[in-house]
Amino acid sequence: MSPTPASASCTHRETADEAAAYILDTLLEMSSEPLRLKMAAFGINTAHAFGVSVKDLRLLARQTGKDTTLARSLWATGRHEARILAALVMRPAELSPEEMDSMAADFDSWDLCDIVCGELAYHPLAHEKVFMWTADKRELVRRAGFSLIARLAMRDKKSPDADFLEFLAPIKQYSADPRPMVRKAVDWALRQIGKRSLFLHGIALEQAREMSHSDDKNTRWVGSTAMRELSQERIMQRLADKKETTCRGSHLRR
Repeated sequence: MSPTPASASCTHRETADEAAAYILDTLLEMSSEPLRLKMAAFGINTAHAFGVSVKDLRLLARQTGKDTTLARSLWATGRHEARILAALVMRPAELSPEEMDSMAADFDSWDLCDIVCGELAYHPLAHEKVFMWTADKRELVRRAGFSLIARLAMRDKKSPDADFLEFLAPIKQYSADPRPMVRKAVDWALRQIGKRSLFLHGIALEQAREMSHSDDKNTRWVGSTAMRELSQERIMQRLADKKETTCRGSHLRR
């Protein structure tokens, strides 16, 4: 069941908590047990889930509009889809560093972690949190650090490519973490750095090649998986085309 504009509306008379309670009722109406079971099959923690698709949550977020106060109330409910919706309606820059850390500590499912990090990538302190969270021993907090790297590589258009070189150290350092939720995120981070630009591609590919010969099986897996994708001709061609387009645009602006 898709949300309707009326179900997502929040008037100024309502408090954030009242609006969050109303949205919870909407999510319950939209819930699907077959979808919830499908989510579980993909390794999503459904203990507090309704069974609502991310597509419908994005539609609901557009209808609700940006509201960080509401996002805080939605997050406080502890419900899986409410927290995803919170990430979609919050204004990341309005979160304090402590709130970012608190959200990371609350992660209980890989999908929630990755969606939230996709939004936190727009926070001014995102680069700083990478190093703090990758060093954290908690599984999903560490994953969040590497998810942030991947999201920043895709979404941070302002930082120079050279800034991403410093992320290669934690990628190498924690690639031996045997936990699947971490290992897969480390691989994702390395691949996305390599796909950001032609400059970073060669450096990331070389690190992947080096890691693929590691004595540690987890590091070896990360390196081999990343190397396999970054070695594809289509990736290198896309990056070459991107560089050519960028150079042409710079020439025309002169």
